Amino acid sequence: MIFQFIRNVAIVCFMLSLFVALFMYFCRDYRHFNGIKKKDDVDMWDAYFNRFYFILITFTTIGYGDISPASRTARFITVSIILVIMISILKAFDSLISSYHGTFDKYTSKLSNLELIKDLSANII
Repeated sequence: MIFQFIRNVAIVCFMLSLFVALFMYFCRDYRHFNGIKKKDDVDMWDAYFNRFYFILITFTTIGYGDISPASRTARFITVSIILVIMISILKAFDSLISSYHGTFDKYTSKLSNLELIKDLSANII
């Protein structure tokens, strides 16, 4: 259980880092985004933080809109992020529903076994 949690956190961190790296490589110029001014994007750390902030807001589906993609490249990467998020959320719900059904099936099989025992004991008495 804890291993799966750590694995999922590592996957999310990897995906965030990958998308930040894509934005840093393809959309390093502040003009690729609405809401980022030249004075706010001077050095590498400011640029990294601005892109990380945008990705995190997009990734969590909060979407404040204070920073938005302006160029076609930034929009394409953002669409890729959104598709990955949607697939990840659907996969998470699928695993959640599968685990629920597995638990429910175990519970119903125990109930049916209990009813079978009651029927057998009623026939004996």
